[in-house]
Amino acid sequence: MANKRFTIGIDVDGVLCNFCYGARELCKQLFDGRPDDSLIQTGWSFESLGITHDEESQMWDVIDQTPNWWMGLTKLPDTGSLVQLCEEHRVIFITNRKDGSGLPVDRQTFHWLLKHYRNIPSPTVVLSTRKGSIAKGLNLDYFIDDRIKNVQEVVDALPSCKTFIQDGTYNKEYKRAPRVQNFNEFAQIITEASRV
Repeated sequence: MANKRFTIGIDVDGVLCNFCYGARELCKQLFDGRPDDSLIQTGWSFESLGITHDEESQMWDVIDQTPNWWMGLTKLPDTGSLVQLCEEHRVIFITNRKDGSGLPVDRQTFHWLLKHYRNIPSPTVVLSTRKGSIAKGLNLDYFIDDRIKNVQEVVDALPSCKTFIQDGTYNKEYKRAPRVQNFNEFAQIITEASRV
């Protein structure tokens, strides 16, 4: 008997890619070493790290002006199950990255995925600020994101989708979707479901 094949939506930053580390390091370069490594980000913005809204805007300006900035980010640990998931299921990478300098940001994301997960053939990258609409249009079976807004949009738009939030220090208050500690935990849930 063949395993079930699912359609899966995966956010990139905060799920596979360590955007927070890259952004913090950039802030340190821009703002005399701030934020201190001991500070914990407890909200979506960087205010909890002592970075003002104006400073965060400056950070985004630098990101936008740096050619192919997104391609230089590191990957998160515990994401190695992605390759197998892509081999067995339809996987769509749904991101809300901003276009800036260099390659279009969807192409930067494509190349970043190939660099860090070499055995993924031609990853499909979709850019959208409205992940609920995308999830519904694709009729996703599973979805994972680390941002509360995106998770809630998918929960509301497509209740049949098994939607998960990836644990982060900035999303602890959200309780309306199951929480996973890392991507591999999410992938294991899908693998087990596909073999039932």
